[in-house]
Amino acid sequence: MNTLTYTIQTLVLAGLTVFTNSAFAHGHGHGSHHDHDKHSHGSHNHEQKAHEHGVAQMEFVIDKQNILLAVNSPLYNLLGFEHKPKLAEQKQAVKLQLKNIRNGDLVSFNPEAKCKVLNIISEQPFDTETHSHDHHDHQHKHDDNHKGHKDIRFEYELYCEAPDNLKTLDSSALFSAWKNLQTLRVQWIGGGQQNAISLDREKTKLSLK
Repeated sequence: MNTLTYTIQTLVLAGLTVFTNSAFAHGHGHGSHHDHDKHSHGSHNHEQKAHEHGVAQMEFVIDKQNILLAVNSPLYNLLGFEHKPKLAEQKQAVKLQLKNIRNGDLVSFNPEAKCKVLNIISEQPFDTETHSHDHHDHQHKHDDNHKGHKDIRFEYELYCEAPDNLKTLDSSALFSAWKNLQTLRVQWIGGGQQNAISLDREKTKLSLK
């Protein structure tokens, strides 16, 4: 397991979630190594997140030039349904959303920081006819049948050539692609600080300074 993956899991599971829940309650707003067992932690994170239609969670850690970012969401936000796709248009919708995730641009940082997505790891709750599997993209089937609800999770690992220029995160592409997403609850750690904020369709950018 690489250092960044371990860091974000440890921080979120050990107490950052508590910090975030408190903040929301009060209205406040690296290399190419891959961890092939990364899907094993998904159920722990899902269990700690309430399955709420219209709402997704994002967590990211900034560690010098490296960023690890994870997004967890009910499938409803992407597809408008959470059952196994049966109709051709439903199957096509699943493929389109998985393609959007693999493109690596649903979430971005300001261009002055020169951040590049190195790795993409995505979990999918359904078997699909095609599986893209190269050294930059890993997909894992994730079974989450709690009360019929299904979630999806993806992670981006980025390397920034100019981390001192990191100023903003932009989630507008995520809101554009996920038609039923209304609120994105964000928590992050960087520069020795931890922060939490909610983004929505009217406010899709957050300041890192």
